[in-house]
Amino acid sequence: MSLLDSIRIALLISLSILFVFMLLRLFKNRTMARDLPVRQHAELLGLQVLHHPARLRVEVRMPRFEALRLSLLSMDDAVLHQWPQHALEKGDHAVELTLTDRPADEYYLLITTESQTTRRRFQLKGE
Repeated sequence: MSLLDSIRIALLISLSILFVFMLLRLFKNRTMARDLPVRQHAELLGLQVLHHPARLRVEVRMPRFEALRLSLLSMDDAVLHQWPQHALEKGDHAVELTLTDRPADEYYLLITTESQTTRRRFQLKGE
């Protein structure tokens, strides 16, 4: 048996092992992507600006018991105000947040949970 035949046999064996390894990895990735559940996130159902006095009504749907942190951001992403953390049960909830002493302008509401961050733009109109 020559050196060339030995190399040919070694390449055939190693390529076969590599092919089987790639098939197993592809099967594992497809199975994991198809069968593992995706973690659900809090869903923002509605955001209303209410006046007299100025306040925000935030409607959220929580997939499980989780803490919800709400912050008011300026248009350049500076934190203007943070409300106390709300611990909400699974289900739909409406949270009202006061907007005292805020001039008429556009703002962002930042909603943060353990696994996500949501930013929504809203406009506070003058009286």
